[in-house]
Amino acid sequence: MGGALRLAAVAMVLVLGGCESGDDGGAAPGLGPGESWGEQRRTAAAVLARHDRQGAGAVGDSAAVGYGLSVGSAVLDARGTRMTVSFIGAPASADQPCGSDYAAEAVESGTAVVVIVLEQRHGGGGEVCAMIGASRTAVVNLAAPLGDRAVLEIHGEAVPVTRAGAR
Repeated sequence: MGGALRLAAVAMVLVLGGCESGDDGGAAPGLGPGESWGEQRRTAAAVLARHDRQGAGAVGDSAAVGYGLSVGSAVLDARGTRMTVSFIGAPASADQPCGSDYAAEAVESGTAVVVIVLEQRHGGGGEVCAMIGASRTAVVNLAAPLGDRAVLEIHGEAVPVTRAGAR
């Protein structure tokens, strides 16, 4: 029995040791700069730190970050904990040639929220795609109600927020 448990433990370590999430802080294999959650989280944390040091309106620097999707606007739900962000992306979903799927996440501080949007492109590879953009959305859940915190995109630019029910 002891040998079987030891063998099972070794097998589990080998299986888990082989898992790669791309969240190790660097670029995941096959991804370009800024295409992993880990890299975008670090960039968002730097944007938050700059916002906390310099105040609102002082952090935008699109040239400093050459990756990441720009968020054009956000709609906040009535409870203040869920935002639907809008941005320009691929017109089709990732199950179609030249398409992409998107997921969004919030990196939060007491004074601001940075929204990061990660793109997962169609896996076909070798595609020649037209440079056509379409309005796309992704949902972001916040750990705490937004309140008076600023909403920023990964380049540090302010994102206009419409609150549900507001006109």
